[in-house]
This record gives sequence, structure tokens and C-alpha cells, in this order.
Amino acid sequence: MMPNRKQCFIIPIHSSKCTWIGAFLDSVIAHDPDRLLANVKFFLGASNGVEARLFQKWLTPYFSKISIEILSIDDYLNFGLNMPSIAGRLRENHDGCTVNLKKFCMMFYALKNGYNEIFVSDDDMRLLKSPNKLFDDLVSNYNSGLYLGSPPDCEQNQRIVEDCVNFFDDTEKNTLFPEGYIYSWFFDAPFYTGIELDLFFNDMSNRFDGLEGFLAKVRYESFEHLIFQYWRVLRGTARIIDTSSIGIHRKTESLFYDDFNKIHLAYGYQPVWVYLWEIFHQPDMLFMLPKVALAIHADRMFIP
Repeated sequence: MMPNRKQCFIIPIHSSKCTWIGAFLDSVIAHDPDRLLANVKFFLGASNGVEARLFQKWLTPYFSKISIEILSIDDYLNFGLNMPSIAGRLRENHDGCTVNLKKFCMMFYALKNGYNEIFVSDDDMRLLKSPNKLFDDLVSNYNSGLYLGSPPDCEQNQRIVEDCVNFFDDTEKNTLFPEGYIYSWFFDAPFYTGIELDLFFNDMSNRFDGLEGFLAKVRYESFEHLIFQYWRVLRGTARIIDTSSIGIHRKTESLFYDDFNKIHLAYGYQPVWVYLWEIFHQPDMLFMLPKVALAIHADRMFIP
């Protein structure tokens, strides 16, 4: 690891799904015997202090093997950021904001603590093999400036895109999607560099009368990575590609092996993760797509 690289995972956690984070950490220990991730911080975001203490007890066996910090988002909002009104939104799950609000808060916390390679995910993922190139591949994919998606395939995904573009003005919306919305959630792991993430938070704060104004706008449909993708596209550092142009009409978080081959041949891009259901049915993709090191949606064992 280069001395100027500070790397972290950010994962929101909830007591009702405590087994998922334990299973993920077990997979890290199983596939990282050389402790390549020993200097990578795992920030786990609990809703409040009570939940944070419960996870502190439940996850005690992992603390000697993995660098973990459990953050109470309620306390951070109240006492770290002095935003009691946003803490109230979190406690009430106002507009279904909890998960996305947790992610934005943890991203800001990691950024302000000097982390400059930030990986954000839900807790239902699994490490599948050695993470020896994981962060290098995340950086490489990020620097390509490519995000892939397809037109929204259902009303919910349409609402998500509509909400995320509402963080921008009408001129910017037309610039983003002159030919119709593209839903590009979870094709690859949400990853952020410190430099651009800092610029992103500054821009959102300027748009909405401070960081508090920005966080007050977050709701269930405000997917943090889509908003960031759109912001990068408007900055000119990224572009979103419609995979239907190469005959792929499935949503990109649930692609099949053949879809990944088409994408790799067309754009030279391989994600670092794929849907676990597809790994079960096409395990050879771990060899054919060498960047793949993680599986997502371990809680969804059905045809996507």
C-alpha cells in the first residue's frame, strides 16, 4: 500500500440484519489470510448508540483480525455535526431516508478523517478471493470514468432516477439525459476518491445552503452513488453508457456472464463484483473476469 493511500469500507448496519455483516467479515478473514486488508478501515454505521453498543458486543471476535470502527450516526449528527434536525429525520426514518443518510454521513466522516479511497456498500456482500488487487482495481475502474446502466425497468427505478436528478437544475438534467433516463445503480462497487468527494460535498453544500440543507433533502430514493455519478458526468470526469446499445436490457446490478463478456469486449471494463446468484451458476467467471473479487445481493437467491 502506498503511504499516501488511506482506504476504507463504509457499510451501514442494522440490528435486524446483524448476521449479514458477520458473514461478510467471515468471508474477509477466510480469503485474506495474509492480512492484506489489515490497514484498511471498516467503518460500520449503526443508527444510534444503543445499536452501536450491541454491534460492539456481537462483533468482538473480529476486532483482533479486522480494523473496525462502529459509528453511531445519531450521535455523529447530534454532536459531531451539530445537526439535531437531521438526527430527527434519521430516527423517524423520514421519507425512508435512513440507509442513504447513513451512507452520506459516513462518507463525510471518512473524508474528514483523511481517507481518500472510499468503498461504500450494503452488508449483503461476500469476498470471494484474495483482495490483493481490490483497491487497485477500484481505482482503475474509477479513473476510467465509465458508468454503465440501462433505462429504468420498473416504476420504482424510475422514481429513484427522478429523485436523484432533482439534486440538479433543469439545464443540468437535460445535459445528463437528453434521450431519457438511465438507471446505473450497483453495476460496480460505489467508490470515491477523496479529492472528488470533497468537491462533491462542497458543491452540494453550496447548492442547498450548507451540508445540513443537502442532508435534509435525502430520502429513500436519493441513492448516494447515482447522485455522485451524475455530478461527475456534469463535471466532465465521467460518462454513463446505455448498455441497451450493445443488446443488454437487464438492469446492470443483475447481469449475466454473457453480459459481462459483451461489456468487456465493447468497453474494456470489468467490475469488481457481480450478483451472487450468477456466481453460483457461472463460477468460472472468477477466472474469466479476473477483477471480480466480491459478490453482492447475498440475500437474494432468485433469478434477477
